[in-house]
Amino acid sequence: MVCQTCEIIAFPPAARCQQCGLRIGPRLQAFGWTRCRHCRFSPNDTRTWVGGDYVAPMDQWVIALKFGGKEGLAKTFGQALLNTVRREEHVTLPDLFIPMPVSKKRLQERGYNQALLIARHLSRHLNVRCDADCLVKTRETQKQSGLSAQQRQHNLSDAFTVVKNVENLHIGLVDDVLTTGATLAAARSVLAQQGASRFSQWIAFRTPERPEDD
Repeated sequence: MVCQTCEIIAFPPAARCQQCGLRIGPRLQAFGWTRCRHCRFSPNDTRTWVGGDYVAPMDQWVIALKFGGKEGLAKTFGQALLNTVRREEHVTLPDLFIPMPVSKKRLQERGYNQALLIARHLSRHLNVRCDADCLVKTRETQKQSGLSAQQRQHNLSDAFTVVKNVENLHIGLVDDVLTTGATLAAARSVLAQQGASRFSQWIAFRTPERPEDD
């Protein structure tokens, strides 16, 4: 857990792209944009909720949760998401929270799935069912960082399987960090193939846009 002062610094209110969670600057807000320049011309109905930006020292908090056994941080991350959602007037909650799965090898190494811990916190406070067994990661994949867009897509090919009925459900995918969104897109694809009708994304931290992305 972190102190209240650190929470305020780490998770300040911010206007974000409704689709991908990137911050929207004051100029675009003045024009009434609700999506960033990347998503503005390719909109879909996937809503992304973000607790804060993936910058120091929050990147170290994520490492502490994933590899340092600091499971209590999951509640902090989940609460940041709840605070973001509660600032909105009209929120459509999902029918089911699904944490992004990890491989059996990673689960054995860590002892827990950090996304599941965050999802459980959301589930308790929003009264939305959480199912950690619905979406399964069937094979180990390379780390996405450093891979091209095409390599990322190939890396995630056939990496997920849906093992329960999701037909006509609004699925809320939960994860700790969102960078390019390739992993979430792969999960959405297999869930949609099995009949899921709508998606939202519940992410503790969003990697900010880099200068070279401008």
